[in-house]
Formats: sequence, structure tokens, C-alpha cells
Amino acid sequence: QKSLSLNEAKRKQEKQDIDDKRLAMENRRRAAKGQALLKTWREAEDKAEEEADNPDPNKEKPEDEAFAMEAGRILLDSLNAQVSKR
Repeated sequence: QKSLSLNEAKRKQEKQDIDDKRLAMENRRRAAKGQALLKTWREAEDKAEEEADNPDPNKEKPEDEAFAMEAGRILLDSLNAQVSKR
């Protein structure tokens, strides 16, 4: 969107529309994972804040998996290079 309305009621409606779209996307994601659906976008924001404030140390992070996969690829490349030299 390239413009911002000066009408407060219109801006509030636009924000509500955006929040409704975000909620729909979040609920699709949650349904796919078998999690309970949320009733409002604010509920989703509260859950995200709660998770940020109290991170689960046992929860796997996607960046950790990516790091391990890349380290494995580097190791394989190194081993293949050593075997090729023989």
C-alpha cells in the first residue's frame, strides 16, 4: 500500500483487515501442525511475546539444523577432496 488515509476510522479498519489476514495465515499454520487455533491476532502476538520472554531450551531452532547440515556438507567436501588426492 502506497498511501495512508487521514481518516482514523478507515485506518483502524485497514489495520483490522491486516490483522485478520495475519490471523488466518497463523491459524492455517497452526492447523497444519495440529495446534489449537487462535481467536484473535492479539492472542498470537501475546503467545509470540511469551515464547520470546521464556524460550524453551529443548526446542530445536531451524538455524541450528541449517548450521549442522552445512557443517556436514563441508565435512563431506573435505573428505572427498582428501580421497581424490590419493
